[in-house]
Amino acid sequence: MDKRMLRVIAENYGGGPVGLGTVAVAVGEENETLREERVYRFTNEGEMLQMTIKGYYEGTLIESVTFQYLSVKDEHGYAKVTRVDSNFSMESAQCYTLFDKEMYNNRFLTYREPGKGNYLYCMMSEADKTTLGIDSLLNPRAEDRVVFGNIQKPQSSFHVENKVNKINGCIYTYDSKTGAPMNVIRENSPFRYHRTITYENSGQCSGFVDSTFSIDRFIAAKQSLIERNEQQLPVRIVHGSADPSTKRKTYETFEYEFYQGK
Repeated sequence: MDKRMLRVIAENYGGGPVGLGTVAVAVGEENETLREERVYRFTNEGEMLQMTIKGYYEGTLIESVTFQYLSVKDEHGYAKVTRVDSNFSMESAQCYTLFDKEMYNNRFLTYREPGKGNYLYCMMSEADKTTLGIDSLLNPRAEDRVVFGNIQKPQSSFHVENKVNKINGCIYTYDSKTGAPMNVIRENSPFRYHRTITYENSGQCSGFVDSTFSIDRFIAAKQSLIERNEQQLPVRIVHGSADPSTKRKTYETFEYEFYQGK
């Protein structure tokens, strides 16, 4: 890591931790010098066992974080996960919040974030899926998040403000025949983010388009296309602007290792 990077981390971020992308922007560095690698481990049945995210600067590993599943999924799809940090600061991993199972009943599921005490509520009963019903049943704080639908296939999620207002919401829609996800709309005032997922005739996902709006005015869109090998496994995702006049592209590549069980 060069002196400019170190100076920014020391002077602007108190010595760290801070994400590589943030530092690159602060010093005007092109992101070609930064690389992120994700390594996944699965069971023979396709269930994830472990995910490791590694951050590199000019080929040198400088930060990593590992998430490990410690138990099998329960009847609602929940499994205990632990996080092992090594100089952890990557912005891409900040979106992962871990919760412990706290209480189940036939009306809602309750999960609690260790350390912070924030709650995640999953509403199971259709009769309770109103803002006033949620408030009387759960009395959620502004930091808590409420999910409609099950954990593995949510319909929507949001925070509750002043007991009656839904804020920072996400809406998920699925194909009525296949059940495949089609759209995700996320609100973060004053912005709205819309992801449209596309599929081939065979049913395989071919890519997605991410669009950004501000007060219903279109700002920008990014298109991502999935490339596959002869075995129809994804080998690369090409990210680029939906505007054909913009030439810059970024790439995600995939490699596979197969192990034969004893």
